Amino acid sequence: MAYTIKVQAADKITVQDTGEQLLSVLFEIRSGEEVLKTVRHGFPLGITVQDLELELQSVLAAFTKDTETAEATAEFAAQDAQADETIAEMVGKEITN
Repeated sequence: MAYTIKVQAADKITVQDTGEQLLSVLFEIRSGEEVLKTVRHGFPLGITVQDLELELQSVLAAFTKDTETAEATAEFAAQDAQADETIAEMVGKEITN
């Protein structure tokens, strides 16, 4: 499945605890028009557009991998549950002609 990132907002912020200034970027991870997740992430204040795009591509790649892993895990869990059900129904069952 193809996912995209759509940037919704970007602001300069100061982290209250450290005084560090960051570029705060609010973005959505989407599948087509469906918003799957909204994320706010901080980046160094001097980041270039090209470097920010690379960082967002990395975020998207990680999201894609995590989603694929979760889907595979869910599919395995469903198959495992089906196997348990089949075992429970078959053990002790007599099959005749």
